[in-house]
Amino acid sequence: MADQVAGKQAAFKTAVIIASNLLSALPKRTPQQIREFAEQTIEVVCLVNPAANLLNVDELSDELGQMFSVTIGDGLLLDDTSMRGH
Repeated sequence: MADQVAGKQAAFKTAVIIASNLLSALPKRTPQQIREFAEQTIEVVCLVNPAANLLNVDELSDELGQMFSVTIGDGLLLDDTSMRGH
């Protein structure tokens, strides 16, 4: 069990390193791009570390999303033009 956890942690670290290196080449990153890179990276890491089969795409995507600025879309500005004085 401990070996399995250690293998998964090593696979996760490897996946983060690979995906972050690839994503750093993109000028802007969307959540969809990050997820696609996470999926593809897990497949690649599985070739060298079978424990990568235990990785969760959502967890890897979340980690990568926190590492990079993610472009979600245009924001909205709320403007209260009423005379309430707030």
